[in-house]
Amino acid sequence: MVFARASTTTRGIRAMFGVARTIALLSEAMTLEAGDVLVMGTPSGVGYGRKPPVYMKAGDVCEVTIERIGTLRNTVVDEM
Repeated sequence: MVFARASTTTRGIRAMFGVARTIALLSEAMTLEAGDVLVMGTPSGVGYGRKPPVYMKAGDVCEVTIERIGTLRNTVVDEM
């Protein structure tokens, strides 16, 4: 959830890489451990194509919820 509404969901979305391919690619570069969470989002620049354009800014909150597990909530901060 971004901007207090669902921006994308896994239902009906077509990703560039499927889950199995993503796990295979990531496991070539790092060790994946039990309990690791892989969160896949939209590519850079997608917000630019919206009318009006949508960009994340400091103070925005991004939430990822997994049913029966919980919610991961992160607040966007300015780059240093």
